[in-house]
This record gives sequence, C-alpha cells and structure tokens, in this order.
Amino acid sequence: MLGNSSPGKRKMKFDTPPSSPTKQLKMATKQEKMEAFGQLLDILDELRVKCPWDRKQTNESLRTNTIEETYELCDAIMKDDNNNIKKELGDLLLHIVFYAKIGEEKAAFDIKDVCDSLCQKLIYRHPHVFGNAQAETAGKVEQSWEQLKLKEKGGNKTVLEGVPTSLPSVVKAHRIQDKARNVGFDWEQRDQVWDKVHEEFTELKAEIADNERQLRRSRYTLLPRALRSPSRRSRQAE
Repeated sequence: MLGNSSPGKRKMKFDTPPSSPTKQLKMATKQEKMEAFGQLLDILDELRVKCPWDRKQTNESLRTNTIEETYELCDAIMKDDNNNIKKELGDLLLHIVFYAKIGEEKAAFDIKDVCDSLCQKLIYRHPHVFGNAQAETAGKVEQSWEQLKLKEKGGNKTVLEGVPTSLPSVVKAHRIQDKARNVGFDWEQRDQVWDKVHEEFTELKAEIADNERQLRRSRYTLLPRALRSPSRRSRQAE
C-alpha cells in the first residue's frame, strides 16, 4: 500500500526563488503538473529526514497552523488576490502532504490512499455525471449529496452529522441550517424567518426573568433563526 518516493529521483531546483506574478501565464500540461507534485513529495521526504523542525512535527502540532493557513487563504480569496491565493494554496497543500506523510510513517495510509478515497467519493456523489441520475440544478445536487452521505458505509448516520464541532459558532450554525434546508426544512418566505426570530427573542426576554436554564436553551435557538435571513439571500452571516 505504502509508496516510497525516494529523494533524488527527480531533479530538484532549490536555487530558484518563488515566482513573481505575471500578466500572462502558460498553463502546464498534465505531465508537468504530475512532475511538480512528485517533486513536492520528494522535497517533503527529504525535509522529514534532514530538517529538525520538520522531523519533530505531528498531526497535533500542525493542526493549529493548518487552521491559520486556511484563514490566510480565505483572506486572499476575499481580496481576489490571485498571487496570494496561489501562495496560500501551496501552504495548504504542504499541510495535506505532510499529514499524509505522517500517516505513511505510521503505516496507516499514504497520499495515494488519500487521492483514491477522494476520487471514489467524488464519483459516488456525482451519479448525475458518472451514472444515470438526473440533477438539473446546483440545489438538486446538494440535496442528492445529503441523501448519498446517509447511505455511505461509515458515513453520516443523521443529516446533521459531518458538521465539525470545532467550527466557529456562526459558521457552524450556518452549515447546520444549510443541511436542514437540503432535506426540506426551510421557510418559503423571508418574512416567516423574521417572525420566528421575533418569537424566539420574545421568549428569550421572558426567560431572562425566569431562570438560567431556560435562558441557555432560548439563546441557542435564537441564533440559528436569525441566520436564516442572510442565508436565504445566499450570503454568509459571518
């Protein structure tokens, strides 16, 4: 199962500085892309052996850095800065191959297993492309995804599974609302959302004067209701 790409099989260019942004960029061939990815694997193999910092990293030590790199990519995307998007994608790609390298050292999985698993999932979840199913709109595709996840071996047991507990609160609430909408739990009109927000807020005010336990319950139902309005307009509440 485990591959063993040894450093030195490809000619590595260590003396070339990072490329600067150019107005026109010739897109690489598939073979060139494969060679570039192979070089990345070779470099990481060598760093893991020869660099004290890279050698001591674990899944846990990399985790917070991965979160930071993800936010840096988000910043670049929000600024529509293609050069920094490229840079931050590279940083995230390094983390992906790093986790795969650690998995390989544990004889648990390697980067091929990661790619194989992803390919299998993409094919399975796109029966309208690789099978005979029909899905004419992006909304239909999202609904299909939620149903397919429930059928997958070892997949989600409920619709709301799969939302990471470590997500920021507003993002997490938004993802839960998305999943609920994909199985038909949604209001038809935006005014209905605000009616529910006002209802929950009224309950919250009443329960502040009642007891602390009811207060905790109402405050957790008010936020998801409030998030429904921006999400109905395809906007992120964050």
